[in-house]
Amino acid sequence: MRKLATKLLAALGILSLPSPALAASAVQVSDASQIKFLVSDNKVFLRNLDQFDSSWLSCCYNYWFDLTTETGKSHYAYFLLRKASGEAIHFLVIDKTQPSAIHSVGDF
Repeated sequence: MRKLATKLLAALGILSLPSPALAASAVQVSDASQIKFLVSDNKVFLRNLDQFDSSWLSCCYNYWFDLTTETGKSHYAYFLLRKASGEAIHFLVIDKTQPSAIHSVGDF
């Protein structure tokens, strides 16, 4: 019983340590057919997200789907579906101030 209590206290101690928070950023596009994109080097670059939220980096090669991963392929397929139908779509990145891969895609 004493060993269990010691392990429990150790686990609680570890959980109480501060951890860096991830500040994610999302952009909502009400009509996905307005998004311009470029496919190059196994990546799909979204070119104009700054037109929907000016705080995002502008132009060409800042946010992308990585087509070498299953997640990237799924994101691209969902993007094409929403683009073809002109429906709303959201993109989430961990830090919109840095070029990076798209973390999540959806209608959230």
